[in-house]
Amino acid sequence: MQLLVVTGAGVSAASGIPLFRVGADAVWAKDTTEMGTSGFFRQAPVAQWRWYQERFRSASTARPNAAHFALARLEEAVPDFLLVTQNIDKLHEEAGSRKLVKVHGSADRVRCSKVGCKNAAPSGSLAKSDFDADFQRFSDDPRRETLPSCPACGALLRPHVLWFDETYTEHDSYQFGRVAEFASAATDIYFIGTTLQVGVCAMVLEQGTRRARPAQVTVVDPDPRVEHLQLAMRWSGLPDVRVDTVKAKAEKFLPRLVRELGR
Repeated sequence: MQLLVVTGAGVSAASGIPLFRVGADAVWAKDTTEMGTSGFFRQAPVAQWRWYQERFRSASTARPNAAHFALARLEEAVPDFLLVTQNIDKLHEEAGSRKLVKVHGSADRVRCSKVGCKNAAPSGSLAKSDFDADFQRFSDDPRRETLPSCPACGALLRPHVLWFDETYTEHDSYQFGRVAEFASAATDIYFIGTTLQVGVCAMVLEQGTRRARPAQVTVVDPDPRVEHLQLAMRWSGLPDVRVDTVKAKAEKFLPRLVRELGR
């Protein structure tokens, strides 16, 4: 068994982190996706950083739930395993996951915004905790002049996240090639707590099913969005792929899956 699990915001919902696209409290239901772009950063870095600070603050106080711990146990039970998360929180790591790719970046890191700097893309990043005092000064007096800057070149620091106007190959740490390679050989693929409306899901579907012996694909969500799944398949040119859907919350389904595999 070669198992690939792709998680989205639904896995962290039970930890109190808002969903992104579903429900009245969804992040993108309240905030335009323009906020999450490099263009907005260049135009209004103060406004963008204030918005991200609020997001990061809620993530920093959250704790792993049963879904995160079950995935860590699943990693131990299945030797050939990879967990790919769209989430930027630290909950998978805190629960013990190690075979992990954070394909959209991580809230605990920042990087330089200047092209060519050693602390910028394609490989540079810095621990956000190293700039706690700088971010506190910015919170106390939010102006461009108080925004934290790169220690190497002086340019503004930016969140180490994938923005809507960027690509998965933007930064080496997103490990998009590793995900594609694993998906192309996986026997089983689970999408858990995601609406499948991001490019990594379409890519995994394509790599996992466009072959002589396609992977078994399962979507787990309290409200499996068939239309989103169909859209992801159309993106991948795979209208006839068979996909199982399980109507369940991640924190309920994953511990049960671990028990079943154990038996």
